[in-house]
This record gives sequence, C-alpha cells and structure tokens, in this order.
Amino acid sequence: MSPVDIDPVLACGRSAGYLRDLVADEATDGPEAARTHAAPGDLEHLDGCPYCAEQLALLRSQWTLVQRTAAAQVPVPNELISRTLATVNALRGQQSGDHVEIDQHGGQLRVRDRVIVLLARALAHDLLVEQANGQARVLAVRGDHDALTVEIALPYGTPIRVLAERLRLQLIDALGVQLGPAAPAVSVHVADLPRSTIG
Repeated sequence: MSPVDIDPVLACGRSAGYLRDLVADEATDGPEAARTHAAPGDLEHLDGCPYCAEQLALLRSQWTLVQRTAAAQVPVPNELISRTLATVNALRGQQSGDHVEIDQHGGQLRVRDRVIVLLARALAHDLLVEQANGQARVLAVRGDHDALTVEIALPYGTPIRVLAERLRLQLIDALGVQLGPAAPAVSVHVADLPRSTIG
C-alpha cells in the first residue's frame, strides 16, 4: 500500500491525516484549543476551504462513532472474574510453592504446582484445537499436584459429554507421559456453551 493510500491529499493540498489530527485534538482539548494546534496561516484556509470542510465533517462524524463505542458499557461474561481469579491463584500458589517430586536417573525432579497448572492448560489447549471445529477453548485450570479441574467452553450443539470425557482421558494420558506416576487426577467441567457459527 502506498503512502497516498494511507494518507490521501485533498485537492487543496492538505492531507487527510493532518485534518484527522486536528479532529482528534478537538475531541481531546476542545475546538478552541485544537485551533491553536493548526499550522500558521491554516485557520483562514480551513474556515474557507470546501474540501477541508467536507473532510472535517466526515472525520468528526467518524470520531463521534469512536467516542460512542468507547463509552459503551461492555457486559462482563458470567463468572469471568471468578474464573480469572481462580487461574491467577492457581498459578501463584503458596508462598513456599508446593511441588511434586519425580524420581529420575541420578536424583529427583521437583515440579511446582504452578508449573503443573501451566502444563495442563497448554496440553488441554493443544488437545482442544482439533476438536469441535477449533471452537472449543480452555477457560481456566485450577488445582495442584493432587487434582486438577479444567473448565472449558464448547460450542452450542456439540456432544458435550463425549468431548469432555475425551479431553479428560487424553489429558490424563498426556500428563502421565510428562509426569509419570506423579500426574494429578483430572476432572473436566463444561463452564460455557456459547452459540457458534458452525453451519
């Protein structure tokens, strides 16, 4: 894309980007303050130029839409805060950091609970990528080295029991490969069932 496409120049020689900056200044500082930001000698031109007037009117209407969108209240999805806090608390763990010890050649490997949570989340994400047309996703993982709870969202209309149980079994196998006998128990909860664009 050429610079002309990004910042077109009007027939009067002023760039649309320059006028956009003036409109942004108006929205931030007010119309009078914005006029002090104009280049020397431009105020007379802007007041009398039909090209600039048309472009400024368009930009102001677009900026109004931006401001309206920015001011709109976006509803927080159900349980988003509790799921977020649960995941953060699981990752943060105790001050000392609980861990599991895995026997290996030459000694023991210590794996902290937060690493197990991260590992389970990454594995669950990878396992869900190929399921439900890629529209299933991991919402939260919490627990410790004894037991993990994985919360997922599955698209509306999918066989949730089948997919949830398949994920649970696959996750148990994947964690077993990584952690051996120290792998935690796993439960999978379907926490959301949004309508999807399938079909």
